[in-house]
Amino acid sequence: MYLRIHFTHQSWESLRPCVVVQNDALNQSQIGTVIVCPLTTNLRRAKAIGNVLLNEGEGNLPESSVVNVSQVFTVDKRLLTESIGRLSQEKIKLIIQGIKLVIEHQELE
Repeated sequence: MYLRIHFTHQSWESLRPCVVVQNDALNQSQIGTVIVCPLTTNLRRAKAIGNVLLNEGEGNLPESSVVNVSQVFTVDKRLLTESIGRLSQEKIKLIIQGIKLVIEHQELE
């Protein structure tokens, strides 16, 4: 998916790729929001814990990108513009595992 983002410190909008990580039941519901993870073409970000590398062509991506799982956010569905493609179940599982690493509660000693 592409997400239309208005940068508040700028006077312009930009289309940014993202992965919808919300389940299909909620995606098809009347809830007006969707949960996404942004993509970056900064491949060094693939080294961060939980982030997932997507190679060029995966999900019809025009270039290799990294799913930044630490920046999960909720947006209005109306901001989503066009669907780029679909990722394999294997990649989706890796992304969800990465999100779990980020939000997992760890006991403090």
